[in-house]
Amino acid sequence: MGRPTKSTKKALPVAEVAQAPIEEHPAWWVYICPSITGVQRQCVQVCVRVMGGAMTESLDVVQGKGGRPGTTTDVQGYVVCLPSHYDSYLTLREDSYVPLVTPTWIFRSVLQNSQVLLPTDRFSANPTKVFSSVVMYCVQVDVDPRKVIAALMVNGGGQLVSLPTNAATHVLCLRNSGSDYTQAVEWQRQTKSMLDDVATNVALVRDGCDRFAAGGCKGSLPDMVVQYLLGQCGLLSPQIVSYDWVQECVRQGRRVPETDFSFPDNATPSPSSSANEPPLTLQDLIDTCQKQTIYPPAPASDDFWKDLSQHAPRSEAMVGEAIVFARHIPSSLQVRMRHALEALGAAVLPSHDIVKATYVVCGYQSGAEYSAALTLHKPVVSMQWVAACIAAKAIVAMSPLATSLVRQTLYAPSRRHGGIPGMDACVITLSGFSARSSPTRDDIQALVRLSGACYLSVLS
Repeated sequence: MGRPTKSTKKALPVAEVAQAPIEEHPAWWVYICPSITGVQRQCVQVCVRVMGGAMTESLDVVQGKGGRPGTTTDVQGYVVCLPSHYDSYLTLREDSYVPLVTPTWIFRSVLQNSQVLLPTDRFSANPTKVFSSVVMYCVQVDVDPRKVIAALMVNGGGQLVSLPTNAATHVLCLRNSGSDYTQAVEWQRQTKSMLDDVATNVALVRDGCDRFAAGGCKGSLPDMVVQYLLGQCGLLSPQIVSYDWVQECVRQGRRVPETDFSFPDNATPSPSSSANEPPLTLQDLIDTCQKQTIYPPAPASDDFWKDLSQHAPRSEAMVGEAIVFARHIPSSLQVRMRHALEALGAAVLPSHDIVKATYVVCGYQSGAEYSAALTLHKPVVSMQWVAACIAAKAIVAMSPLATSLVRQTLYAPSRRHGGIPGMDACVITLSGFSARSSPTRDDIQALVRLSGACYLSVLS
């Protein structure tokens, strides 16, 4: 099969990862959970500095209550923690937009060499996101089953890529034969020695971090540190699994051991597929991470906010309305909603200006803005209500007399962040709904996704 086609984007040498400028007042802060210790903690600290961020021991800082004294610029905060400690920080996520991510998020951001932090939704520390940090490609799988696998992976916090790549952590095969399977086995075999090398040289990783930090985190990351990052990201000795592994993870609601769903290794690399190629090197793996788009933007068809266009025609449909967004709404969504609402004539106020607001937009029923809105008797609406107003170019009614029960539910904030407990293990598809049915297909699809269940666009 050969190696994946490489793009023309130029990669840096193996240890020369791109570094953002380290500012006196960083644009983002990271709180590292105390349960992350030893060499793993050292590597997180080094990677944060490489990417231009800063560490803090204050949870107030990551919530935007500190970081840039004397300014009003929002400073994004992140909590890096292990899934076992996710619940300890959940109230931060419910009150403010503070992503709770695993160390893999910052490690892979460095390896991608983009000087831009990767999306946090693929690295959630939420233990119910059973495929968090997983990057998988499928071989021997038809189109419709691939759609099912993609939906399960994304709902579980993972990523499915379309082509074979050694930037993947998992390879899903239906059988242990064929050139694609043989290539995956060969990649696994060649990188296993790198993983073993890291395990026996932890002291070198620790020393490399110390020397790099002492030098101001400038220059090249030591090779052994880079190799450690690759291992932590699952890129050394990638897992080869059957479809049953995906199903069992979803059924049990946890990451089950891949070894229970691997194949007997009956594949022997043929001369045509491996002997004529040089062995994989550390540089090859870095090149792949830097050149291939592993985390692309969501397709327009999957974008709930496809009606929120920055080019929405201007109108006066919402003139006189003053909108406040809760701080727990992701900043990227706030920007998109702001553009569309202002195009309709509405004013978007700072989160502390609730007294002047005519509507307060919340993702769920928590946080300072939600509590203040209830105290001041302000209408509290969801992001789905905002989307409906933008699509209709008018204020959408919410009263029981004018609105169906389904839309009343959609137009109100969710009870809590993360959906309904237990629904993340449910897989739901629809039949018989359309744009003209009541409720519509879009309405039910939105409810399924808000519940936390996996929505499948095809019957399985």
